[in-house]
Amino acid sequence: MRYLYFFLVVISSFFSPLHAEESTEALPVQVTVSPVDELLFHPKGHAPATVVALRDALVSAEISGIAQTVLVEVGQQVEAGTPLVQLDGWDFDKQIQQVKAERKVLLARRTLASRQLAREQKLKKVGQSSAERRDMRTTDVETLTAEMERLDAARSALKVRLKKCTIRAPFAGVIAERVINPGMWVSPGVGLVRLVNVLDLALSARLSASQSKQVQGATDLQFQADDMRYPVAFEHIVPVMDSRTRTLEMRFAFTGQKPQPGTSGRLLWHDPQPHLPAWALVYQDGQAGVMTIDENTAKFNPVGDLQQGKPVPKPEGLSGMVILDGRQGLKNGDVVQIALDRE
Repeated sequence: MRYLYFFLVVISSFFSPLHAEESTEALPVQVTVSPVDELLFHPKGHAPATVVALRDALVSAEISGIAQTVLVEVGQQVEAGTPLVQLDGWDFDKQIQQVKAERKVLLARRTLASRQLAREQKLKKVGQSSAERRDMRTTDVETLTAEMERLDAARSALKVRLKKCTIRAPFAGVIAERVINPGMWVSPGVGLVRLVNVLDLALSARLSASQSKQVQGATDLQFQADDMRYPVAFEHIVPVMDSRTRTLEMRFAFTGQKPQPGTSGRLLWHDPQPHLPAWALVYQDGQAGVMTIDENTAKFNPVGDLQQGKPVPKPEGLSGMVILDGRQGLKNGDVVQIALDRE
């Protein structure tokens, strides 16, 4: 009987509330962790870009005429003011000579009229001429003077037009294209020679609004073409959104070696804002976030909206240790324990 009582006491102890509580207590989840700063990185970005010449012009004539001589060839380097095309200026030259001859005639007539006026003034003083005759001689001199001034203006205009028969380079550069040949008729505003300055270059790229924000804060901008990379610096943004592509044009200056104008490649940069890798994220109740340890318990830190599988900017204030292995299935507040062997 004594042995039966001892057996019942032992059995009842297994079903006591204290033992039941201990048997159902959750064991801590074994996890591995890493400091937040060791996970952070700056994602790479890229976009198509093209090298453009800031001075690229189709040089045209200001007057009509026949192309007498083409003085340059494609690929030729020229300085500012170099003659490119010579138009036939024979008509203007002859008109200048004609105006010059007419002026000589007027000069002779005015000289005579001036002498006659002087004589009338003397006669008027002694009472041998009238004021009317004196005024007529004065009018003759003034009329001839005005005619001479008109011819002077006409001759100046003809000289300007004759000077425009020589079409000159507006800036230094290389002849990239020639569409004029001797004997061809030239009209004002029609391009004759394409002139490109191969030293004054810029990089043009079209980027989305989010990319433009990244690029403006980046410090390691590069242009990649084939196997070459060229350092560039952000210069300015054209504040007009393309309605079709929803992109903005951005311009960059080359800070070192420069490629040839027209070269196509890619603009490269690193996002200045530190990001968390996509593989370190967990999802709870439709939200993405990272699990950190807070006094041996798991804490869920939302990271906001993101595209699935893409890194996310580091949330403000996120610090401490991020749970890596064992993070899947954890809930906010779960008890965790850092595994000693992180291998």
